[in-house]
Amino acid sequence: MYFGRDDRESSLSLVASYDRENFDKYVFNPGIGINGEFQIQSIPFTIDELRCLYGEGDDPCEDMDFNPLAYTATRPFFMPGHPDSAFYFTKHDHNASVLGISTPIRKTYPTQPKPEPSDTLNPDAITEDGYLKYYEYECTIDGLLPTVPYYVNVTAFDFGSPESGLTALETSKVNGLQYTWPKATADQLGDKLPPVYVYPNPYRIDAHYRREGYEGRGREHLPDFRTREIHFENLPAKCWISIFTLDGDLVRKIRHDTEPSDPNSTHDSWNFITRNAQLPVTGIYLWTVEDDDGGVQMGKLVIIL
Repeated sequence: MYFGRDDRESSLSLVASYDRENFDKYVFNPGIGINGEFQIQSIPFTIDELRCLYGEGDDPCEDMDFNPLAYTATRPFFMPGHPDSAFYFTKHDHNASVLGISTPIRKTYPTQPKPEPSDTLNPDAITEDGYLKYYEYECTIDGLLPTVPYYVNVTAFDFGSPESGLTALETSKVNGLQYTWPKATADQLGDKLPPVYVYPNPYRIDAHYRREGYEGRGREHLPDFRTREIHFENLPAKCWISIFTLDGDLVRKIRHDTEPSDPNSTHDSWNFITRNAQLPVTGIYLWTVEDDDGGVQMGKLVIIL
């Protein structure tokens, strides 16, 4: 699971991973190099497979004391009865295999049994959206700033082919990326909405927002002046955004009308087109946000072109 502040792959950070508990086995090969080297000769082993192969006692598979990570390249495991067989083990990927414990990813419905084919029609086995509850997972990302936009995505990956040097294949981090805005809870806000703010403010043409990747992504066919935007955040779900010159002339009026449940209901933007289908000029402008209950907020924004 990845998240970031924009939709570039380089901006995405790994939040959590869920994968099998398995281990790469490095076997000493005296025929490599001057003094021999360790090399991977097989696909990853599960912890149960390693216990059955190298555990001790009457039933090696039940040897809970066998720890593959106790062996390293400088302190390898020697196969009993085969002193020339030396190897050690490392984690393959994250080994975050226990939901809600070794990974923050957890099941949304932890007691839901694995479904049968007929359960696709069973109301108790599916969510309100029509998905099987058994396959529903969730993960909480803490420390996010309220109403600041974030991008989130979930990928899938395999374990690759270690013996041939093929790393794990992973689905695209940006294909299917979801755009959302965290919101403060009702307890945090009380009866007040957070103050509306505008960004970038000032808007500077010499900041090269498009070149830096903050504007125009996915709209490469458009000229620069058609990708410029000033963003309004912390908006009521239904309101009017008005932009004026200092003399009080109306530059643009935008109706913001979304469902409060929409994660993007607090955000809107102005595309730099005036009500007369012209471009604005350098200067100081006034903006107001008026909600449907008559509440008004206002401020200034600066455009430097």
